[in-house]
Amino acid sequence: MPLPMPPSFLYCPEEEALCYWFLNFVMLPRHPDSISGFMEHLLPMYQNAKVDSQLSLITSATALSALGKGRGMESLMPKAYKMYSRALVAVKKAINDPVEAKKDETLMTVMLMSLYEVVNMPRQANDHHTDGAVALVKYRGEEQLQSEMSRNLLQAVRTQMVINCIQRQKPIEILPGHTEWIANIKHENAANSLTILTARLPELRLTAQNIFYSSINNVKAEDVQALRDAAAQMDVSIAEWAEDLPEAWSYEAVAHAEAMPDDLSVTNAFPGEIDVYQDLYIANVWNTYRIARFFVLSILMDSICWLASVPEYQEGTEFLETLAIVKQLVNEICASVPFHLCYRTSSAAYELQYPHSIVSDSINSHQPSTRTLGAYFLLLPLEVLLNNNAGMHPYRQWNYISAEQKTWLEGRMAYVRRLCTREFDQFHRA
Repeated sequence: MPLPMPPSFLYCPEEEALCYWFLNFVMLPRHPDSISGFMEHLLPMYQNAKVDSQLSLITSATALSALGKGRGMESLMPKAYKMYSRALVAVKKAINDPVEAKKDETLMTVMLMSLYEVVNMPRQANDHHTDGAVALVKYRGEEQLQSEMSRNLLQAVRTQMVINCIQRQKPIEILPGHTEWIANIKHENAANSLTILTARLPELRLTAQNIFYSSINNVKAEDVQALRDAAAQMDVSIAEWAEDLPEAWSYEAVAHAEAMPDDLSVTNAFPGEIDVYQDLYIANVWNTYRIARFFVLSILMDSICWLASVPEYQEGTEFLETLAIVKQLVNEICASVPFHLCYRTSSAAYELQYPHSIVSDSINSHQPSTRTLGAYFLLLPLEVLLNNNAGMHPYRQWNYISAEQKTWLEGRMAYVRRLCTREFDQFHRA
């Protein structure tokens, strides 16, 4: 009678999925100044979570979904959804418990649910869980400032909320009973300082929307001038943030792609500079800075164009100078793409520090996994550029990106979506 196969040799898709997930998506920044997300804190919380807990279930669901889509293993998707459904039941139970609702594990679970639904469901679901995480933070109150992990999660929710609200043009919420909860934590690192500086951007975008689109026939010159001044002031603050960064945040042009290829949609680098950074998380924060200025300067240009119709307003060279800055920001995002995707561009005098892989530090496995994380970081900047590639007024039209850049960005976005998951086309923020 043949002996049964030892359990250790049996294939377990959940274990493979967890290894795939932590190797490809859960990495630690090399520089503490670049930490602003929540994935950096998942591993210690997951290790301490009980089997079949809400956090354990949603981590398994997200991992199975990532493996199923990333490797084309569609048979895993029903199992992932089953895990997600169980996690949803568990987190609803926790939220209704006044004690469990204040635990870090519950907040982490809700944020992971947002990530799961980004990959698998329409955008509205992601917005719902982002709002849910904000509601939990508000419910937790000042108690969450007493624990380092809780403070880190608060900062992560704040970052996620600001990015989400910028896309939705929804004003930032304030914690009841406190003043400016977004700036309630002392000793912010560089990444979180940028979040605070951009926290008013959603409200600024909403104001611009109301002025230029909702009430175009009732626009007053003083309102447009106030919007222009607010945008200019915010841009100065964000630009100063970049000027005050430490040396570790510097980046370097290590190559220059000269020739325009025949097929831009499949080429790795757009003609021009190719930049490298000391850390992938630092590169991601730089692109967040660029996208923030892109939105702010777009509002500034809309205001300048409207005011140009007012006789007493003297435009001068402000419009062209602002447009030149926006185009430079676009060029810098394009120049960062090869680094995010781990193309072999390096400088002998430049020490590159890719994120620390939790599962493996071997070079052979680390580069592909870092490429996956880098692709995930590119989703937002590429989508913003592709969805906001031109400005138009009755008497003036302009492009932020060239026709060649648009073709190239579309090709890189298609590649990024394939690299992250096979069905990332459902991801729409803008």
